[in-house]
Amino acid sequence: MGIKKILIIGGTRYIGLDFCKKMSHHKDYQLHSLSRKKIDGNCWRHHECDRNNIDKFNHVIQEINPHIIIDTICFNSIDIENINCLYNKKKLSNLKHYIILSSFFIYNHFDYKKFGEKNLEYSRKIESIKDSYTRNKILLEITLSKCQLSNISSILRLPFVFSSDDYTYRFQTLFNHKYNQSLHSYSFSMVSKSTVVESLFFLVGTNPSGVIDLANKGYTNFKNLFNLMEKISIQSIANFNQSTKDLYKIERNICIKTNKIPNVPNLSEELTKEALNYLGNS
Repeated sequence: MGIKKILIIGGTRYIGLDFCKKMSHHKDYQLHSLSRKKIDGNCWRHHECDRNNIDKFNHVIQEINPHIIIDTICFNSIDIENINCLYNKKKLSNLKHYIILSSFFIYNHFDYKKFGEKNLEYSRKIESIKDSYTRNKILLEITLSKCQLSNISSILRLPFVFSSDDYTYRFQTLFNHKYNQSLHSYSFSMVSKSTVVESLFFLVGTNPSGVIDLANKGYTNFKNLFNLMEKISIQSIANFNQSTKDLYKIERNICIKTNKIPNVPNLSEELTKEALNYLGNS
């Protein structure tokens, strides 16, 4: 087939940026990224564009006409509808795989046993969900499932994403606080940034996979997580404050896993590796 064109919508920071850096070394792909920010010194083709400027956004992605789109900043059903409209009108004639990042927080509201790695069903309760980020992710997944675009899509439902250079400071927050015995602690999954990047790399070489619950093998809770950090850290660790704002609210045990991505690393090993990286750079 020759060289495949990959478009990363996003790609100027965190997961998207690391993926672009990894893919830029592979000569079988022509790599493009698109975001509102300018990237200095990048070794792939970056396009400065606000996705909310629909006309310009549509013009840019039609010009690229990618074989694969990885959408890291798809936050609502309008974004899905716009891509699907272009796809239906044959404006993206090369497109064979559309990959989006979703959230495991949908399992605060949908039964994992019923909807694990499956499409969601519409519920009138969705509008009552206070967390607008999760509510919009649910609505975009439901919208996508009804679109023709769904036939070539992979949806990655990600839990807490952690890394030593986490721009949300979630990893640092977890690392620098101690578990408080009075705090109720649900069990939950986590995934390292490096695991997400490696999984995206795997997906670009495969057929669309539908819904994927991507997490490192194993799960944790706050108590076990902070105990692990204490064993690694030689620093002074403060008391954990339940009002920490950097953590999303988990309302039930959410321990997800996938059989669709091979060789997913163990959670404790990835946490230890990132913790050591963090200590080395702090």
